[in-house]
Amino acid sequence: LSNFTDIELFSPLLKETETVLPQSVQANENGILYEEDGTLYLKDQKGGALWDLKLEPADAKYTQSPSLICTWSQANLQALSYTKEQLFTAAVASDIIDVRCGKETVAVLTGAADESSGQTFYYLTLFNGKGEQAGQIEFKTRQVIDFGFTGDSDMLWSLSLDTSNVVPVSYISTYKSDGSPTSSIENNTQVIEHVYVTSDTIFASGTNNLFSYNYFGEKQGEAL
Repeated sequence: LSNFTDIELFSPLLKETETVLPQSVQANENGILYEEDGTLYLKDQKGGALWDLKLEPADAKYTQSPSLICTWSQANLQALSYTKEQLFTAAVASDIIDVRCGKETVAVLTGAADESSGQTFYYLTLFNGKGEQAGQIEFKTRQVIDFGFTGDSDMLWSLSLDTSNVVPVSYISTYKSDGSPTSSIENNTQVIEHVYVTSDTIFASGTNNLFSYNYFGEKQGEAL
């Protein structure tokens, strides 16, 4: 459920689109995006067809933000506008694990095995709206649990977990759109499972507690 912005008095809040959609559907104010039989479809909020795109290969994955649509397969990525214009294509060094889109920036998560230690090192590679690599963040022994963008400046946040020591440590980190770090939150009291970022607060849902932090990484409060 999203986009409950146009609420009129006495009008129904939910409207039926009369369209059966798969569970993988994604939506925002620019339309309803879903994949079926190797084709990506975009519909308006009333269920009317806007366009469709044959995915190459057919099992390519996709994600979206209110500004960008990204599809990817193996180590290849493409970014589209909501008018179906291809903005750029890019390739990374290893197979893509996940992708997030911001307003003008795309973050690509990859992993590579370190030959000396046998561990997997994780990387977030950032691309600007022209498809140029804007930066890269290396996590080494930390496993990246989740990441995303927030705000008009495409502030990037990441949730990672370090299990290399006796006590696992969760890290919530924020970065500029070029990968420059701006803050880091460390929690070794419980495992952080989810992060929710608002315009001025970072909420972290842990094993037992809900924490709130400001953008400087200072804890504002916690509750069971």
